[in-house]
Amino acid sequence: MMRNRRAGPGATVSAAGQSREGKVVEVIYLPGATRDSGMVEVRMMAGNQQILARLAPSGFLHQNQMDIREGDTIGITGYWAADSGRDTMIATELAKQGKTLQLRDNWGRSAW
Repeated sequence: MMRNRRAGPGATVSAAGQSREGKVVEVIYLPGATRDSGMVEVRMMAGNQQILARLAPSGFLHQNQMDIREGDTIGITGYWAADSGRDTMIATELAKQGKTLQLRDNWGRSAW
């Protein structure tokens, strides 16, 4: 079992392995040093719950043919992090249209 650990300044994380599936209602591109290094987050509706999920840099998703758009149905597996007062699911795995992409390992280390 994964114990709570620090994810960055002011953030804590909870046990991994939670999965959600839903429809993307917003794609958020966080700034990066380059266009391809900016992190992609999504807001998705999973049933009646709105979830904010951090995926991966846009370039990594594009290289792996996993571009995400509003209206897409995706599945994510990951762990919850509370950062600056908002709960965010940090995705370790992303699934879309029968294809699965590993984003992070069980310790949260990125694949890119």
